[in-house]
Amino acid sequence: MRFTTLAGLANELQEAESRKELARVVGRYSRTEVVVLDELGYLSLPDGAAELVFQVISERNERGSLIVTTNLTFGEWTKVFPTRAWPRPSLTGSPTARTSSTPAPTAGAFRHGLERRTNKKGG
Repeated sequence: MRFTTLAGLANELQEAESRKELARVVGRYSRTEVVVLDELGYLSLPDGAAELVFQVISERNERGSLIVTTNLTFGEWTKVFPTRAWPRPSLTGSPTARTSSTPAPTAGAFRHGLERRTNKKGG
């Protein structure tokens, strides 16, 4: 499992691109079983970053689970990815793809839950 914010992923991808290591980083995300992408739409992305993030999302298609937390409705995702037409049938038509209007926990709450679970296992 890999947890990151949208801004963190965008920064990581832009740095990898500048070091000519983008394919390696995208490959690492595509091989991870579960990726949690937090705070979609919370901050606007720098120029070019949305394309890089979309590349990771499309590479993961049918390879592993992607959990996205956001306060945006699915229709508002074009605010984050304005230059891409989302393949709506492949996202909403999948039996495992679901949208929810229930507010998602914050990154801090998620990490706290993982830490609490880890501490219980450790003793």
